[in-house]
Amino acid sequence: MIGTIFRQWFTGKSNDSFELGRALWALGTLAMIVFQGVAIWFKGQAFSPVEFGTGFGAILAAGGVGIAAKDAAGTPKPPVATVTNADTVQVKP
Repeated sequence: MIGTIFRQWFTGKSNDSFELGRALWALGTLAMIVFQGVAIWFKGQAFSPVEFGTGFGAILAAGGVGIAAKDAAGTPKPPVATVTNADTVQVKP
């Protein structure tokens, strides 16, 4: 069950290949929450929901846009033109 959840979170549409962008997005989200917790409990700083929400929303939006753009791009298409090597072509006189 946990393995299935992580596979769906950190892989692409096919659920076969690991995507670094999704893992970094999750790591950045977790780091922001942990850093805010440290600032509140250990350093005694005040919690500002507006600042936290703005930063957290920016991380989530940027990650979502990046992953959506990557998924929309899909796989690259092969070139249409045929490439030949002139050195290997034999021309008969």
